[in-house]
Amino acid sequence: MALRDIGCEVPVERLRADIGPPFDELLPAYGVRPEDVATCVDRYRGHYRAGGMFEAAVYSGVRELLAELVGGGARLAVASSKAEPFVREVAAHFDLLDMFEHVVGATLDLRRSSKADVIGEALERLGAAPTEVTMVGDRSHDVLGARTKGVGRAFGVLWGFGTEDELVAAGADAVVAEPGDLLGHLGRH
Repeated sequence: MALRDIGCEVPVERLRADIGPPFDELLPAYGVRPEDVATCVDRYRGHYRAGGMFEAAVYSGVRELLAELVGGGARLAVASSKAEPFVREVAAHFDLLDMFEHVVGATLDLRRSSKADVIGEALERLGAAPTEVTMVGDRSHDVLGARTKGVGRAFGVLWGFGTEDELVAAGADAVVAEPGDLLGHLGRH
């Protein structure tokens, strides 16, 4: 809707394939002029706030995976390209917020918008050495952002929006098809 609001028509199939990257990287690829990016982001956020943020579901097996990790002593943080206040609201809405020590996202003013910057902030809040951290994400931006910040391992997952080819090309240490399969890669059974 936000793209349509500023006169850009984009096929829905393309939008689905492009879920994940930061707005300032994505919108120019849709023909949004640099001077219109802020307006488009504001329109999108208006639609998102009006209920779009809750038009989602927790993937099957993810809640159990998170509970097992937390129960085993793992420290978890979210590192999302979505605006941080929205990430917190969505996590709370789906009763996942308490599973994460920190929830980090892009800033509303987009000063922190690249995946590498978001991951860097998550690392800082965790007080963790990058080499001791594992990034789990569904898009190439997750893997590439982790590599930029020196994160020890980066796993791609196929229950999100990315493809196996995309994740392998980005350099994922492994690509995991199901949430339950991730525990073996993390060294937890």
